[in-house]
Amino acid sequence: MNTLREQVEAELGVAKPARIGQRYYAAPPWAPSHWRKTLKVWGAVLLVYVVLSFIGGIAVGIIGRVWP
Repeated sequence: MNTLREQVEAELGVAKPARIGQRYYAAPPWAPSHWRKTLKVWGAVLLVYVVLSFIGGIAVGIIGRVWP
């Protein structure tokens, strides 16, 4: 059995057996840290803008009802 494996490896040019369970990534699957920081800042700005717009709309609605 071992000789058959050695023959196949010699024929196919396999230099060493593969390491099962190890992964080699060409690039990390996440964005660079400055991109993440920039996206977090823009996300926070957008969230603050939406919340303040919502609160402003409620305030204008209340003032519109109270102030004739």
